[in-house]
Amino acid sequence: MQDFQVRYQPDGITCGPSCLGAVLDALIDNAPSTEEIAELCGTNPYTGTTDVAMKRGLKALGVSYTHPASEERRAPGFLDAALEDGNAVMLRTLVGGIKHWVTAHAVTPAGYSIACPVAGNVIWSREDTRAAWGARDYDCIIIPRVPSAHPELMRASIQESPEETGPLL
Repeated sequence: MQDFQVRYQPDGITCGPSCLGAVLDALIDNAPSTEEIAELCGTNPYTGTTDVAMKRGLKALGVSYTHPASEERRAPGFLDAALEDGNAVMLRTLVGGIKHWVTAHAVTPAGYSIACPVAGNVIWSREDTRAAWGARDYDCIIIPRVPSAHPELMRASIQESPEETGPLL
């Protein structure tokens, strides 16, 4: 497992695919590009990447994930426990009035290590995290950070250059 690195979004609508790409970068070598992930998800300029679109991309890529129920993710200590169990947690947030995906990847004494596809690797206090994440009903997607947890990961099916080898997936 490589260190967790942020993947910056190339435009104003690919925060979700950028977060997913950063998780894939930690799991496998030669992960697909953010643009390829956005295509698999069905990201578009009208809705960006919804939770449904994220699940579509996760499934297409063979990434194992959990989308916890509202009651579960609202429980005290939920995020801490998910991170301490070795997961990356993609959080649906509202930042500055804008819907935005970020990835929490560690608990620190100051709060949470967040890979934000706009701001980079930052620490969010518990209060800031609750405010941004709570504004979106604490919605999140949990992804195990160990490659063996993803038996369907489509390493061989992800093509490096669609021009050279044909259409992607």
